[in-house]
Amino acid sequence: MFRKSKHHVGAVLLVLAVLAGTVSAADGYALQFDGVNDYVEVGAALISNDLTMSAWVKADTPWINDTRVIISNSHWGAAAGRVGFHLQVEANGTPRSRFQTQADGVGVWGVRGTTNVVGAWHHVTFVKSGPRISIVVNGVEEAALGDMPESVSGLNVLDRIRIASTNSNTRFFPGLIDEVRVWDHARTEAEILGDMGGELKGTEPGLVGYWKFNEGAGTTVFDSTPEGNDGTIVGALWTTDAAPVAPGAAPATAHGPIPANGTVDVPRDVVLRWDAGAYAHTHDVYLGTAFEDVDLAGRTDPMGVLVSQGQTAADYAPAGLLDFETTYYWRVDEVNAPPDGTVYRGSVWSFTTEPFAYPIGNVVAASNGISEASAGPGKTVDGSGLDADDLHSINAADMWLASPPADEALYIQYEFDRVHKLHEMLVWNYNVQFEAVLGYGCKDVTVAYSENGEDWMVLGDFEFARATARAGYAANTTVEFAGVAAQAVRLTVNGNWGGMLPQFGLGEVRFSSIPARAREPQPADGATLLDPDTPLSWRAGRDATSHEVYLGTHPDELLLADSVVGAAFTPGPLSFGTTYYWRIDAVGDEVWAGDLWSFSTLDFVLIDGFEDYTDDIEAGEAIFDTWIDGWVNNTGSTVGYFDAPFAEKTIVYSGAQSMPLLYDNTVSPFYSEAERTFDSPLNWTVNGADTLRLFVAGRAPAFAEAADGTILMNAIGNDIWGNADQFRYVYKNLSGNGSITARVDMLDVSPDIWVKGGVMIRQNADAGAVNVFMAMTGSGGGGSTFQQRMIATGVSVSQHTYADGPFTAPYWVRVTREGNTLTGYTSPDGENWTQRGDTITLAMTDPVLIGLALTSHNANQATSAQFSNVAFTGNVTGAWQVAEVGVAQPEGNTAAPLYVALEDATGKSAVVTHPDANIVGRSGWNEWQIPLSEFTGVNLSRVDTMTIGVGNKTNPTAGGAGTIYIDDISFGKPAE
Repeated sequence: MFRKSKHHVGAVLLVLAVLAGTVSAADGYALQFDGVNDYVEVGAALISNDLTMSAWVKADTPWINDTRVIISNSHWGAAAGRVGFHLQVEANGTPRSRFQTQADGVGVWGVRGTTNVVGAWHHVTFVKSGPRISIVVNGVEEAALGDMPESVSGLNVLDRIRIASTNSNTRFFPGLIDEVRVWDHARTEAEILGDMGGELKGTEPGLVGYWKFNEGAGTTVFDSTPEGNDGTIVGALWTTDAAPVAPGAAPATAHGPIPANGTVDVPRDVVLRWDAGAYAHTHDVYLGTAFEDVDLAGRTDPMGVLVSQGQTAADYAPAGLLDFETTYYWRVDEVNAPPDGTVYRGSVWSFTTEPFAYPIGNVVAASNGISEASAGPGKTVDGSGLDADDLHSINAADMWLASPPADEALYIQYEFDRVHKLHEMLVWNYNVQFEAVLGYGCKDVTVAYSENGEDWMVLGDFEFARATARAGYAANTTVEFAGVAAQAVRLTVNGNWGGMLPQFGLGEVRFSSIPARAREPQPADGATLLDPDTPLSWRAGRDATSHEVYLGTHPDELLLADSVVGAAFTPGPLSFGTTYYWRIDAVGDEVWAGDLWSFSTLDFVLIDGFEDYTDDIEAGEAIFDTWIDGWVNNTGSTVGYFDAPFAEKTIVYSGAQSMPLLYDNTVSPFYSEAERTFDSPLNWTVNGADTLRLFVAGRAPAFAEAADGTILMNAIGNDIWGNADQFRYVYKNLSGNGSITARVDMLDVSPDIWVKGGVMIRQNADAGAVNVFMAMTGSGGGGSTFQQRMIATGVSVSQHTYADGPFTAPYWVRVTREGNTLTGYTSPDGENWTQRGDTITLAMTDPVLIGLALTSHNANQATSAQFSNVAFTGNVTGAWQVAEVGVAQPEGNTAAPLYVALEDATGKSAVVTHPDANIVGRSGWNEWQIPLSEFTGVNLSRVDTMTIGVGNKTNPTAGGAGTIYIDDISFGKPAE
């Protein structure tokens, strides 16, 4: 018997009249353009400053004219506001992606990619972010321009968008185009990679134009000739070729390079990695220091840069160490399996290797000399006077000038943040315009260094070259330190270029050091939520022969875990929910103690997040195919909904889905269970795990009052506002003066931040009745509002909305009535009250209704609230009455116990019941942490079956019905 059915959508037969003949209606369609007179008119879009345009393209053989348009908004000539994303043929005949924009018909700003896009599918993207424009090909940025003028960077209109041509019927594109997107913001590289593999649909925020041509039926390709421009389709739809690549799927070319394109400071022993193309059988790797060689080389002419041909691995380790501070270019061509053997030419990527030494920052300068405040020693290390090319000015205010103290040699001293392995010091001497005459610049200098700032070693005596006394002065003295260890350097000035002149000057110094310590930890310092089995790695100290690994759970109590030759270490089993500290000491001729780093392991690991279930019953992927319910186990449960989508899509704790569990304990066996048997027994004792965790959301009853006076209720409704209200109201009658006070113990704000719950005095239960309402809300993280409707069916007003919080339950609310005067109050403790808003004058006829009001501010999702300490003053009469104001209200859940049962592989089982007897009546997500020790007798290293149930299985009695939601079942250990 089928309890659910899957709706099948019949395939749409696509029949098109095309000049090239009939084609089959198969997946993988794209529009084919003849490059002579075909284009698509797709309307207009308004873009606010930033934008992204992308498309899958496969260009035909290079053309004679220079450019061919992918997307354009204007006439191609000197058109103000022109935007054009196109392909441009280089002098060597290679077409590359290019973007051009023109604001005023005069200046043209453009950026050009590097990839040859002829003959294979490529994903090309243009991104504009403020004054910066860039080209991204196959998810990798290939070129950028960052300084466009405001007149261009503020360009914001794409009018009369065309694909494959300009609006002046020129620059026609020859080849295939599909999945064109236009966004109103700058997409990141990560988002662009997602776009490449993601389904094209029009629901993404900021997607203002999207054209997917495999539907075809609504796409008109115009012919630019008058007789062809009649709305019929010309050109042809692409079906497949020898090695088909469906646009929007993984590209056939290599992508995702590591190191990323343009990365600098790459280790010389780098291993190149990439994501293989969709159909790659082998890979050809090209590597060299000349872009042209790597770009033009091939199997027939390797040009000395084909370093590996036909390899199967998607990584390549160059032979030996690469050169310091050198830019390398590399390319990976993907080769299909025989007999096809198609070669998909890859993009040319680049990276630059690490320098031999690195500049030392945050240097502190001091001197015993006498200086003006504006010419102190700090001027020699603050970069003042240096331009982007490290050329110095002739401005005296950019330099140090000092007189020596009496009877003491003048010195200037530099202190670093720590001990460094010093490489060299660059010197820009004193460089004012008349320095050639004055000679204040330092000449004879003794250089000393110290590891502690107290004990000094003399490096030697040096002559600092005289400055040029011209703007654009480059450093012309280098002092070599040859790797000495130092935290401070002192320059004792023995003479200047003017001989006996009384002042001494210096422009700038820059120190560099050899990276002797381990650095760049992975995981990064401070990383959180790591898998306890995460390996540790780091960038090795330059001359280290080994590394000592120290690890512990306290920063002052690290233990030596191991000594390793490489730069990686996998610790023993680590615990969930724990912060670890670690340090790497690089061992060579000296030991260079590393920095203290830390990371934290995740506290729980998912058992089931309910994200992988689909609506495909035939494939067995529905949620009820894994979590067996009453349709199989003969209890009162139903897992999932009767109609697709079977999983819950709105009420979720995280991700996109949760498991709805409907229980009906009104008939035998009077309990309801959903049970999952794992494919193989699970071990829940690893990594110090001691807790099972899950999140449950119930549905509050319509109205329930406990023996202690606590009230739990639910509600839906658009709002209590405007001219008519939608909410649940529980009330009594009041005549004359009186008040109501209540403590809001819980307010579920998950449906909307403007959920409202509180106390109200109202003329009647009509949707448009006059009222005053003192409510707590979820607005801004918690707040309160005192609102009223002064005229029946009139507009509501709120004198003030407060966000004193954030509001955290419990919180107290009160409304009072004295004659026609009504006032609202709040209190954190029920004793100290604050008036909210002004006192209201509102005439209402006795008896009035006085009670508790609740709305979800969401017509499709209920909220819940718990009130306690409800108290009245005045002539309040009658029992509680429940009104559904403005909209029918939900019934909610009947109270019942919630339990979890585990069974191990030997059949031993145990049951744990939730401590809150009314947990199924609490909406919003509630975390339930169960100590694994409570599952007495169960072998937790071999958990075979997990059951979630509602009711009392050991003593079943007739009960009610309802729905709960379960999400993110996990095991682990709460964070320390």
